[in-house]
Amino acid sequence: LLHVTDVMPTFLEAAGAAYPQTLDGRPIRQPIGRSMVPLLDGTKQSIRENEGIGYELFEMRAYFQDDWKLLRLPEPFGTGTWELYNLALDPCEMHDVSAENPDVKAAMVEAWQRYAEANDVVDHEGRFDAAYRAAYGDH
Repeated sequence: LLHVTDVMPTFLEAAGAAYPQTLDGRPIRQPIGRSMVPLLDGTKQSIRENEGIGYELFEMRAYFQDDWKLLRLPEPFGTGTWELYNLALDPCEMHDVSAENPDVKAAMVEAWQRYAEANDVVDHEGRFDAAYRAAYGDH
């Protein structure tokens, strides 16, 4: 599992550089990405073992772990609720398997919440859903 946040740590390691710990005496939040150098040099097959990664942009949210993807798309682009997909069996994300896998979904939602808290993700409380519906209608 790779993510765009892995690019900077990869470049830093390849250049032999370190991410600064402070700026003007204040601590700097460290990057969440992982260096891909071990993949590129063949010393590892994965940079994340049993670890997920999430993202959020204007209430479009996702969390990936192993073969699973937890997804929340705001209305009218999606249901506005969390959906669960098994990417190994359904790479096109056609079938929400939340009902068949409630424990997986609950664990993924908890993992998303930990990711969101650790990364200061703002909960917009559905405001973008209303804006999207106003702009694009109810599809």
